[in-house]
Amino acid sequence: MYSITTDKPNSLDIEWVINNYCNFSCSYCTEDLYGNTSRALDLDTAVNFFNTVHQQNPEPKMLSLSGGEPTMWKHLPEFVDRVADKYFFQIITNGSRTLDWWKKFVYNRSIDRITMSIHTEFANYDKTYDNIAFLQDHTDLTILLLFKPGCIEELKTFANKLVDNNIKCVIQVKPLTSHDSRKVYSYTDEEKKYIKDFSYDNAVKNFDSQIAKRLIIDGKEHNLSTTFKLIANGLNKFTGWKCNLGKSRMFIWTDGNVFPATCKTAMSRPIGNVFENRLETYSGSTICKDSFCHCGPDIKITKNKQCTSIKI
Repeated sequence: MYSITTDKPNSLDIEWVINNYCNFSCSYCTEDLYGNTSRALDLDTAVNFFNTVHQQNPEPKMLSLSGGEPTMWKHLPEFVDRVADKYFFQIITNGSRTLDWWKKFVYNRSIDRITMSIHTEFANYDKTYDNIAFLQDHTDLTILLLFKPGCIEELKTFANKLVDNNIKCVIQVKPLTSHDSRKVYSYTDEEKKYIKDFSYDNAVKNFDSQIAKRLIIDGKEHNLSTTFKLIANGLNKFTGWKCNLGKSRMFIWTDGNVFPATCKTAMSRPIGNVFENRLETYSGSTICKDSFCHCGPDIKITKNKQCTSIKI
């Protein structure tokens, strides 16, 4: 393997961790993401900063809103409305909101993609299924199965229900990584095989073709979910590669600090801050110093190294 990019390498993928307010406290998660301690953010401050981002980056952009649980931010609907003409939107949610809440949220509002993470420790599967059945006709829907070791039968049952009912979505199985060491959890051979082999793509692609939909490895196209398979199989080591940090990726933490990605190389110094409405121009390739890349969106940043190709 010697190169990774996407079908739209010039589009900008922004992930904003709005807060660390969450109604779940999963054992494999860090308290940084559910401790309910993050600074409150007012609507105008958020709108002003993302107007600044647009002024500096007028190219197509996907703004992914995560947390914590982003739907707990009281200004979420108004924020989407006020910057909707500048961004494609993705909501990354645990799906725990009521069906009535989702109906009100998507009514007369365009949300290009919703990614719903299924957490086995807290998921109400009947409620979650009802939300998915409704949302499938209103957005490009991805269901992310967070694979806690030992929960294969539980995840299989839910995934099979979605498949058997021909739900219009993409289902991805995501291996867990430690927030301390960022290493992949240990899985049995059966679990590794399920992560490697499971595939389901029946989504209705509602959003514009200017946003990346395919991963390109050594010139060959793959589903974006292939990033998780690279992680699971240990093919996520890019030390010494040239990586275009900041050109196609931006990561914003709950304290407002802005980074060109989530890896240690990228997070050595912030390039801006939401609360200060400050953003530096970040250009040029960076040599990766990390021992491995733990995050799917970081993996799909354009990166290159001449080496012997590895089949995946």
